[in-house]
Amino acid sequence: MTASRPGLTNRGRRGGAPDAPVDPVTPARVYTGVVPVLLEVLETSLREEDDPRVLCAAARSLGVAVDAPFDELAVEALLPLLAYDAYEDRDMVREAATFAIGLLGSGHAEVLLPLAWDTREGRALVDRREVPIDVRCAAVLALGVADDPGSVLSLVALLRELDDEDHEETRLMTSTVHALGMLQSSEAWRAGDALLELLGRRRLHPVVRAAIPTALGRLGRAEAVPPLLELAGDYWTEPLIRQSAAIGLGRLADMGGEVPEALREIVDEAKDGPLRHFAIMALARIGARDELPGRHAEQHAALQAWFAKRLTRPRRASDLPWLGLASGVYLRGQPTGRAVLAEPLLAAYRDNGGVNRRGAYTLALGLGGFVEAADEILADFRGAHDEGLRQPAALALGWLGQEQVADELLAELVDERRQTGFRDYALALRLLGDDRLADTVLGAYGRALDEKQRTTCAEAVAVLRVGSAIPPLDRAARHESLDAIGRGWALAAYERVVEPELIPWYARLRRDVNYMAHASDLSLTAMSGF
Repeated sequence: MTASRPGLTNRGRRGGAPDAPVDPVTPARVYTGVVPVLLEVLETSLREEDDPRVLCAAARSLGVAVDAPFDELAVEALLPLLAYDAYEDRDMVREAATFAIGLLGSGHAEVLLPLAWDTREGRALVDRREVPIDVRCAAVLALGVADDPGSVLSLVALLRELDDEDHEETRLMTSTVHALGMLQSSEAWRAGDALLELLGRRRLHPVVRAAIPTALGRLGRAEAVPPLLELAGDYWTEPLIRQSAAIGLGRLADMGGEVPEALREIVDEAKDGPLRHFAIMALARIGARDELPGRHAEQHAALQAWFAKRLTRPRRASDLPWLGLASGVYLRGQPTGRAVLAEPLLAAYRDNGGVNRRGAYTLALGLGGFVEAADEILADFRGAHDEGLRQPAALALGWLGQEQVADELLAELVDERRQTGFRDYALALRLLGDDRLADTVLGAYGRALDEKQRTTCAEAVAVLRVGSAIPPLDRAARHESLDAIGRGWALAAYERVVEPELIPWYARLRRDVNYMAHASDLSLTAMSGF
C-alpha cells in the first residue's frame, strides 16, 4: 500500500490538472476501517463454515489492503484457509488464500515455494497427501505477483523440471511462465534468459510455448523480436503461438524496424481471426508509444494510411471493431494522426454497422479526443436501447469532458429499475470529476432492492475508491442476513477501494494472455490500453 491512495476529484478535470483528492483512502483509514473488518469476517466465516465466496473475497481484499510491516498478521489469518476443507469447492478458497499471500508482497516465499513444489511442508499447509494442482498454479502466480527476487532461481528450476507431456504439469509450466513474466526485480533477467531458451523448443507443448511471447513482452526483452516475428508470420506454427507472438511484438517492437509492415501483412492475409485482431492492436500499441515520431515520420504515415484504408475498405467485416478501437488507442498516443484518421473513423462510426462495431468506434472517438462527435455520441447515449452502445457512449463522453451529461448519468445510477451498467456510468462520472458521484453511488448501494442490484452497485462503489465507501461496505460485509453473493461483492469492492492502480491486479494479470482475453469486453480493453 502506498503512502496515499487515489480518491475522487472535483470538477475541473477537463480544464487542466484535477483538484486535490476528496476523501482519499489513506493508510490510516485502511488499517482502522477495512483490515479489522476483513480479519473479523475471515475468523467468523472460517469458524462457522460460511459460503466459500465470502472467504475468497475477504482473503483477496486482505492481500491488497495490507503491506509490511503488518503483513505477518495477515499471513497468520490466511494460513488456516490453506487447509480449508468444508465444501466441495474448497480448492477455490485455498487458491484465494494463496493469491492473497502473494498480494502482500515479497518476503513470503517460505509459504509459497513449498506449495509450488509440492513438498512435505506444502502438503502440511494444505493438510493433504499432495498439494492440489490448482493451488500449485496459484502459488507460482502468487510468487510472480509478489515479485520476490529470492524465488526466481527456484521458479526457473521448477520450469525445467516439469514434464510438458503430463496434463497437470503442463498447466503448472504455463503458470510458471506467466509468473516469470511478471517479475520486475533485479533478478528478472534470469527469468528472461530461461524463457528465451525455452522459446526455441519447437516440440514444447503449444499452450506452454504460447505463454512465452507475452511473458517476454512483459519483461521487455527486445532481443526476442526476431524469433517472435518469425513465429507470428509462420503459417505452420500453431495459431495460439502465432497469436501470442503478435501480442509480444506489440509490447517489444518499435516503429523503426520491420515489424509494423509485417504485422500489416498478417492482418491482410491471415485466415485466423484472433491472430488478425491481436496484430491490429499490436500495431496500435507500437505506434502509440513511439516517443520520437518525427524520426519515424514515414512509418507513421504508412500506418495511418493503412488504418484509414482498412476502416473504409476492410478485407473482413469482423476486423472492423478492432480496427476502430486500435485507431483510438493509436490516436491517444499520436494525436497528430487525426489529420488522416478523423474522416474515415467518423465515417465508419456514422455507418451504423451494428452495436458491437459502433460501440468500438464510440470508444475510439473518446480515446482520440473527437469533441466534434460529442453531440452524436450524446444522441446515442440518450436514444439507444442497447446497453452495449449506451455504456461505451457514457465512457466516451467522460473522456471528452462532456459535463452536460452528468445529470443524466446520475439519474441512471438512482433508477431503481436499473439492473446493470452501474460500473461504466460511475466510471464516466469519475472521468468527468463530478463531486456528486460518491453520495449518489453510495445511496444507490444502500437502496439496492435485490441480489443483482447489490452486486452491480458494489462494482460502482469500487470505482469510487473514496473513504466514504468504507462504512457501507463494512455494514454489508458483516450483514449476516444478506446472501453470500451480496456479502462477497461488498468484500470484493474493498479490494478495489484500497488498490492504488486504476486497472485491478487481476485484469493486469490476464490482459496479455490471449486465450484468457475477453474480446467482447471492449471497455476493459480500451481502459487498459491493451
